Amino acid sequence: MTSWGDSTNSGWDVSDVPTDYGYSEVKKPPRWPLFAQAFLIFLSAFLYLAGPYIFVSQRLAISVIGYLLTPFLVVFFLAILRTKDLRNRSLPWYDRGLGKVYIAWSRRLCLISFLIAIPILWTLAVEIVN
Repeated sequence: MTSWGDSTNSGWDVSDVPTDYGYSEVKKPPRWPLFAQAFLIFLSAFLYLAGPYIFVSQRLAISVIGYLLTPFLVVFFLAILRTKDLRNRSLPWYDRGLGKVYIAWSRRLCLISFLIAIPILWTLAVEIVN
């Protein structure tokens, strides 16, 4: 009888252990929600700044579109990113640190979108009153 610390020939060889353990690469969180958020913020800011000059007669419609793009859709893409991150956290080869970084950037983009939504909402209120 041997103890646990004894080196006996148990048939276990180092070459028997797989090197990839069933996966080939680390799964990363998706970047497309961040790009979509940044694009929506840019588009909303463009509509706010250039919209009155390009769409002279449709200022109310442009304000409504800008208001819907900025806070609502940007938060929607944060929810998509958060859902995908939470779903993938159970995977042992998921990059959790990068997921946290992406969610932090997504939250910052949401804050920027709400700051941009304030003047858009002001313009919308003025157009509704007129």
